[in-house]
Amino acid sequence: MAFTEFRPLAEKSLIEYIKATSVLSDKIGNNFGDLKIKEVGDGNLNFVYIVASPSGSFVIKQALPYIRWIGESWPMTKERAYFEALALREHGRLCPENVPEVYHFDRTMSVIAMRYLEPPHIILRKGLIAGIEYPLLAEHMSDYMAKTLYYTSLLYRTTTEHKRDVAEFCGNVELSRLTEQVVFSDPYKISQYNRWTSPYLDHDTEAVREDNILKLEVAELKSMFCERAQALVHGDLHTGSVMVTHDSTQVIDPEFAFYGPMGFDIGAFIGNLILAFYAQDGHADQMNDRIRYKEWILRTIRETWSLFYKKFTALWDEHKDGSGEAYIPEIYNNPELQLLVQRKYMQDLLHDTLGFGAAKMIRRIVGVAHVEDFESITDASKRAKCEQQALDLAKMLLKERKKFQSIDEVDHWKCVPYLTLGVGHGQFESKWQNAFHLLNWINGCVHVLRNVIAGNQGRRKETNFELCNKPISKIITIVQKPSSNIIPSIPPITLPWLHPYLLAMIHPDITCEPGSTSRCTSVVGDSVGRQVLGCNGIGC
Repeated sequence: MAFTEFRPLAEKSLIEYIKATSVLSDKIGNNFGDLKIKEVGDGNLNFVYIVASPSGSFVIKQALPYIRWIGESWPMTKERAYFEALALREHGRLCPENVPEVYHFDRTMSVIAMRYLEPPHIILRKGLIAGIEYPLLAEHMSDYMAKTLYYTSLLYRTTTEHKRDVAEFCGNVELSRLTEQVVFSDPYKISQYNRWTSPYLDHDTEAVREDNILKLEVAELKSMFCERAQALVHGDLHTGSVMVTHDSTQVIDPEFAFYGPMGFDIGAFIGNLILAFYAQDGHADQMNDRIRYKEWILRTIRETWSLFYKKFTALWDEHKDGSGEAYIPEIYNNPELQLLVQRKYMQDLLHDTLGFGAAKMIRRIVGVAHVEDFESITDASKRAKCEQQALDLAKMLLKERKKFQSIDEVDHWKCVPYLTLGVGHGQFESKWQNAFHLLNWINGCVHVLRNVIAGNQGRRKETNFELCNKPISKIITIVQKPSSNIIPSIPPITLPWLHPYLLAMIHPDITCEPGSTSRCTSVVGDSVGRQVLGCNGIGC
């Protein structure tokens, strides 16, 4: 049987295809009598077959000319298989320990044959839902991202090499256009394919569509996605594109690969870990509250970025005098300047990572394609609560990403459980589950604190602010002895120690000493006196 024109493969025709392709028939020792074929494609786009015999095995992946889970009403180029094969081979060359080997590619049939990742390999997302810890995940993923992103960037390559490959991958424009639509456009407008956990998230979804600041930030990210050909990125590096065991991590499915911003890959992976973090409450039960597992996820997020930073900058240092043309050695020719360049580059990359990660989170909650982490929570109200917490954090990260100086700040903000504000004899305690609610509470209290520090005692202050998208009025009375002109004793204000910039919102002279417990001192002038605010760091 000749395969000179494209046609979808079924089990019978796949056997004929293997017989006609010597590299594949050799892989199974030409043993067709005991051949077993199983279709396992549970993704959105392709057919995936496991082909196994006693003599060997492999996986066949075939791209269809439409989106599989929607049907022919949403056409999609099958040329994506060509770019997936290119990316697998290039990333496999750079990081063979974490990318399955490609055995065969057929452009006419849009078929890729590659190594079969035998059990106990499972999709990482399924392992996260099951509550399985993978001790080497951060080590392996940071290695994969550091090598694939550094070695395909201008930090290592000449502009001639880089532009040649950028031009090649520009051919994958249709899948890039799909990403533009489902990540940066559809969630922020009414779209026929959008869905969410209704009616629980109806208001939240509308709030996303009506948030002007959010739209401005998303526009900036979309521009970066379309215009910055920084490195060869996987393009869809979520936890469904990684297969794992306790000692193996394999990155698969780079059919969205293109030359784009590095932060899009790093953000996709970290953003999906954050989604998994918030989904844990929906999978908890009386036997396992998932608290320790959530701590492991947070630790993995922190270690993934920290290890990536260390490995990426080590590669940069190792090759700083090489052929890379981003920072020519003759210009950036002293250690001080090189360090400044590197620090700015990595700080910008962190901000990009947080922004793209947040955008990927939002689209998985109010867009077309959701994640099994949430979808497998059968109780709709419980699922919506988990999704709402993730959505609130994503919105905050998207808007505030450039204020973060390290991944540790993001880590702690996700798990700050409460804020206690005490003013005079009045004390208010509020317990929030995420940073977005905490920010709203702080914003409502900042004006009161400013007045206290400025010496405006004995007045009744009213602050109005929004919490959970509902206007709330808080009356805070500042108690002051009539004869005293000194600020009354202010009980400790419990704030995350890692966010001194928020304390600066209260008063510009507040300074904090770093550490697990910070002591924040405000010098507010001789006429008012010296006031010490104790701000204690909160553990998760």
